[in-house]
Amino acid sequence: MGFFVQDLHQQIVEFYKAQSKIRDNDKFVVYRGQGMIPEDLEKIKESQGGLLSFNNFLSTTTDENVAKYFARKELKNSKVMAIIFQMEINPMVSSVPFAEVETETCHKGEKENLFSMHTVFRILGTEQLANRLWQVNLALTSDNDPQLKLLADYMRKELGEGSPLSKLGHLMIKMGEFDQAHNIYGTQLQSTDETNKRRQFHLNHQLAYVFNEKGEYKTALEYYEKSLKAEMEFVGPDDPSLATTYNNIAGVYESLGDYTCALSTYEKALDIQKKSLPADDLALATTYGNIGLIYKTLAEFDKALSFYEKALNIRQKTMPSNHPDFGIIYCNISGLYCDMVNYPKALDYSQKALDIRIKSLPPKHPDLASSYANFGSVHCSMGDHLKALEYYEKAQEIQRISLPANHPDNATILNCIGSIHNSMEKYPQALSCFEKALEIQKQALSENHRSLASTYNNFGVAYYSMGDKSAALSNYQKSLEIEQVTLPSNHPSIVISYNNIGSVYQSMREYATALSMHQKAYEICKQNSQLNESNQMATTLNKLGSVNHAMKKYAEALSFFEQALEIQTKSSTSKHRNLAITYNNLGLTYNAMKEYQKALSYYEKTLEIEQKTLPEDHRDIATSYSNIGIVYDSMENYPKALEYYEKACAIRKKKLTPDSLLLASTYASIASVYFSMKDYSNSTVFYSKAIAIREEKSLTKDDLDLATNYNNIAVAYNSMDDKSNALRYHEKALAIRERALSNNDMIIAASHSSIASIYYSMKNHEKALSHYTKALEIREQSPSADNLELATNYNNLGIVHLSTNNKSKALEYYQKALAIRAERLSSDDLTLATTCNSIASVYFDMKDYTNAISYYIKAAEIREKSSCRDELQLATIYNNIAIAYKIVDDKQNALIFYQKALDIRMKKLPSNDPLLASLYSGIAAIHSAMGDDSAAVEFYEKALKIQETLPSPDHQSMATTYYNTAMIYRKLKDYTAALRHAEKSVNSARLGYGADHAEVKENQALVDSIRSLQ
Repeated sequence: MGFFVQDLHQQIVEFYKAQSKIRDNDKFVVYRGQGMIPEDLEKIKESQGGLLSFNNFLSTTTDENVAKYFARKELKNSKVMAIIFQMEINPMVSSVPFAEVETETCHKGEKENLFSMHTVFRILGTEQLANRLWQVNLALTSDNDPQLKLLADYMRKELGEGSPLSKLGHLMIKMGEFDQAHNIYGTQLQSTDETNKRRQFHLNHQLAYVFNEKGEYKTALEYYEKSLKAEMEFVGPDDPSLATTYNNIAGVYESLGDYTCALSTYEKALDIQKKSLPADDLALATTYGNIGLIYKTLAEFDKALSFYEKALNIRQKTMPSNHPDFGIIYCNISGLYCDMVNYPKALDYSQKALDIRIKSLPPKHPDLASSYANFGSVHCSMGDHLKALEYYEKAQEIQRISLPANHPDNATILNCIGSIHNSMEKYPQALSCFEKALEIQKQALSENHRSLASTYNNFGVAYYSMGDKSAALSNYQKSLEIEQVTLPSNHPSIVISYNNIGSVYQSMREYATALSMHQKAYEICKQNSQLNESNQMATTLNKLGSVNHAMKKYAEALSFFEQALEIQTKSSTSKHRNLAITYNNLGLTYNAMKEYQKALSYYEKTLEIEQKTLPEDHRDIATSYSNIGIVYDSMENYPKALEYYEKACAIRKKKLTPDSLLLASTYASIASVYFSMKDYSNSTVFYSKAIAIREEKSLTKDDLDLATNYNNIAVAYNSMDDKSNALRYHEKALAIRERALSNNDMIIAASHSSIASIYYSMKNHEKALSHYTKALEIREQSPSADNLELATNYNNLGIVHLSTNNKSKALEYYQKALAIRAERLSSDDLTLATTCNSIASVYFDMKDYTNAISYYIKAAEIREKSSCRDELQLATIYNNIAIAYKIVDDKQNALIFYQKALDIRMKKLPSNDPLLASLYSGIAAIHSAMGDDSAAVEFYEKALKIQETLPSPDHQSMATTYYNTAMIYRKLKDYTAALRHAEKSVNSARLGYGADHAEVKENQALVDSIRSLQ
């Protein structure tokens, strides 16, 4: 390539000389038609009076129509503007070589004039000719142009001495054209005598620099080592130039993540500089700064600060106080304080850097953009995303004007802005920024440059936040592939990529693969001495713990979290954010283990660190409030839970957009507490807020979190006896779940059961049966079905069939439920007693009293064994057994169980409770049947004593008791008492049945009969 460029340039020079002899040297105009991205056109429009250089050989035409033809062709591309350059050429004031090549080109009729590389023009102005069609007016600069002369002198100084090709190579580096620089230097290296060590050193050094800029660090290191070997043959061991080479080699080691080698190499450079340079030489300041950056990366913050301060002291002694270089060191110190979570200091040094740069640099200088970006980073760490975005956009505005459109720094700031949008849940904007960044990087950098890996990683983070796990995984893997090509296998960035991929697999519930990824990260940390006790290792242990937590392996999870904690307590300050993350994970695990006091303790430790290190309205503090609320919720301390949820909500309402999904989750948590407090009205209010956000913001129509909100508000409405709304929301939840989940998912079965329950309560037994049956079909087919849920399903079908009087079907399902429960539950579980009682009731209705008694007794025996038995429920079963025995004429057993029921109810109930009255009547009837009339009348009188005092007496029941009592008194020949009770039976019958009812006539007949005996 180098030979071609030189040859073409030489040909243009020769044509120029030849044509100059016959040209009249009058001014003339040439044209050029091309496309240009809008950003570059804006820069030209804003730079009127400034200079414009074309980076390559410049093809023009003296025929304006030819230029218009080429310009209009570009209108087909909607991403560019069509530009016609009109260039005024005065051969008398410029010696820039150009030539008419009409006779030499294969494109005849274009009247082409070809200018050599980097021809410089002055911008005269711009004019819009039509929509997306502009004319830019230029004039070729004079050889004596003062601005151009100043620029040329500066560039000459920048490019230094050497051959034209070496200068061209240096120029390509300055322009960021690294592939062209590689070709130029590579060609020279191949043709250089190996004995010329100085030449070998220079070319290897330049190639190393080129490969480093391209992100090909391993190759860069090889060339630097060749350069160093050649250099050491012609300079002494303490020559300052060796320090420069060592600094460059250390920088590559740093990029490779080998911080141990980077540090030792920087120290070699420092040793040489201390011996060969004055103590206040600026080169020493640079090396001190480099070493400080390594210690910052290794999280040895005190050492980092010490070296930064040494660098600062030298600069303060040797440079003017407003020198732009102070901006660099102040920004570095700001970043260090940010890592130390000392945000006031970080902001202070950011401001110092900005103040100096504003005073000492032009208003659109790229270093000003760097300062604004630094402010953005600090505010981002503080959780103030709106402020961070404001600063990043200021930086972007400066870069848009001061840098080429495809400069890598533009991609960097786009990545920063995209990350902020992602944190604010503005995912389309985030993706747009990352796409623009990637487009720039693909143009400006090699395909395996590490910066592309960072952008792919950002894509992964965004897609993961959006729930698009497939896209997240794809981008994380692209990032890893680049890192595996460009970095050593034990680089910390590869650890991060493995952990990111593992987190995606964990979210996909592919726990084995997730563990495999995190294990790879762990092995790298374990084998790399600089990572073995680092925050990277602690992070990896936290990831391994998180997967085990998801797998409900809580003991293993705790072990990993405690190992992480051990590392962090050695290396971090007591208030470091990484420590807070581990405390939080321990809190999560203890909460899952229902060890709520321990969970609360760790969450409070997390909150304590955050309150010391973060602004009071930071989103992480809101997360801790929410977690503490969850624990109090689990402990059923609902007022405390509500207090902490509301604290979280207050921060999130302030810091998040009103449609944030995180805010929706907070509203749902508050709704849940209100539900637990039986404040169903407020519960539905907050569930409605959560639903409104999710309906608007959900990324898909199959949002399962939205389905959960629908389900929960349905339960709340059902508790308010609002069956219509309950049914509506349950059906919405079911619709989403059926679209989003597999056909045999248990959550779908649960939805069908909930809907069936509401239809049952509405006495729509047909639909209740339909939904319970659908739930049953799922549970019977699923290998992962919870057998106890299946038993509940059978039980519910039994209840509905019994309500439709299909007793045989009801019995069938109750028996199936009992079979599962007997197998899965302890023998004294009260659910077994309830099922046996249900079966007994069906047998009783079917007049199969033998089986009824058998199952009632089983139910009673279970309740008798239970430590948490309900005595009154047991009394009811005893009563039912007694009734069944009475029907089969087993008077002795009937009396035994009536007495058992009576003993409990007399202890547990008031003496005038109606349940006692019914028992007294039952016992009286048994005594009467056994011929013990005295006992019978005694118990009937006890029953009547209660019935007569009730505020709302059951007249029908009283009529029966009076009648039975009268009959006993008649047998005992106590006709007065018999008549009194018979007359009362008539009055009660009239009140209970009406005057003309047969019961009244029958009771009146008893009155007449008794009177006839008196």
